[in-house]
Parts: sequence; C-alpha cells; structure tokens
Amino acid sequence: MAVLGAATMAASGAFACANISTLSLSPSHGTAGARVTVTGTSYSLNPPVLPVVVRWNGTEGPELARVTPNAKGEINVAITIPAAVPGYYVVVAMQRDARGVDRYGTPSRAAYQVLSDGQAAPPATTVISPTTVRPPAAPSTTVRPATSLPPAATVGSTTVVPTDPVAATGRGGGRAPVLGAVAGGVTVLAGTVGALLTVRRRRHSSGR
Repeated sequence: MAVLGAATMAASGAFACANISTLSLSPSHGTAGARVTVTGTSYSLNPPVLPVVVRWNGTEGPELARVTPNAKGEINVAITIPAAVPGYYVVVAMQRDARGVDRYGTPSRAAYQVLSDGQAAPPATTVISPTTVRPPAAPSTTVRPATSLPPAATVGSTTVVPTDPVAATGRGGGRAPVLGAVAGGVTVLAGTVGALLTVRRRRHSSGR
C-alpha cells in the first residue's frame, strides 16, 4: 500500500510539472503549395523521446513532417501546404507512443488559411493601447472682495474720512489700521460731544 501510494504521488507530481505543448505557423495563410515554418514548444522529453508528427487538418490527416524535439522540448520544421480549396484548416502536431497514447500536453494545433490565387492576405492584427487624456489644469485665480467706503461725514466743525485698513497696510494686518480706527472713533466722539454742548448753550441762551 505504501509503495502504491508513493508511485501515485510521483505520477501526480510528474503530470503537475508537465506543460501544455504549443504550435505556431509562419505565415499562417497562403496558397496551396506554399512553404510554411512550423515551430512548437513543451513537447515531452521523457525516455524514450518520441518524434512529433505534423499532420494536415486532423489527427488522422496526411503526414506533413516528422521531427524529434530538441533538448528544450522544441520543434522547428518546414512543411508544404497540400492542395486544398480556399478556406480555414488546422495543422496538428502529435506525439504518441507505440500504443497510440498521446503524451501529456499533446496534440497541439494551429490554424491555417488557404487563399485562392490573387486573393489578398488578411490584414495584420493591430493592438491599440488606450490613451489616458488628462484635462488641462485650471488657472489659479485669486478674487479679492471689493471694499466700499462710506462718504466723508462732518460732525460739528470736524470732517471724518473713513479709513480702509486693507489699503493702509496692503495686507489687512499690522497696528496702523487699529490705531487709525481708534483715533477716528475718538475724533467722532469728541465732535459729537462738542456739537451737543453747543446746541445746549444756544438753547440756554435763548431761554434767558
């Protein structure tokens, strides 16, 4: 039982490490009789190393080539496209043992288009990467509120002109605007008191 379990684990590990074989054609289209290069990767190198058989349009189709994979499990061989009506076909690469069992990861397949004489080749596939468009940066604008000052006022014999603290300092800070405001308030108060005293004296003189 222990030996059987170990053998099962070893077989599972071998399958897990195996890769799926790949196949590509260059070019992938052309007329009947054209020469095409067949390349492939990840074919089995387990002993005994079996040849890869390239067939036309199915696992039972005509054999086009037979090649042994190199030390990296790769194949590279040229084939001739057989006589066929225009259309799409498949090229198959098989790797089978003497019992007819496919090695793991095979067969591999690649499509080929047979063109008629004078038929234009299909356009090449173009991959377009999306482009990110960023909006332009908004200009920096500083908006200052408008300062509206009241007109000059006359109290008694004193004329009071309002003072803009921002204009006085350029920044709206410092001691100059504060002192100016205090002095203006004292002047207005003194003028008001003087006017009231004058009016009261006049009334008092009239009452006499």
